[in-house]
Amino acid sequence: MDCRPLECRNVALTADNRAALAAEAGRLDAETRSRPTLPPLLLADLARRRDRIRTFLTTEGDPS
Repeated sequence: MDCRPLECRNVALTADNRAALAAEAGRLDAETRSRPTLPPLLLADLARRRDRIRTFLTTEGDPS
């Protein structure tokens, strides 16, 4: 079973995990800016996931 930190807060937020989530948010940014423009529903889904990741990383705080 894959870890789903956005759905379950019982997750180890190691530096590697935080970096992986931040990298995913970056990839989602690139996808939402891609040309040709993505279909509206897919674009909205990707933007929503990116925003959830950023909110999660912000609200969980930086442990360093």
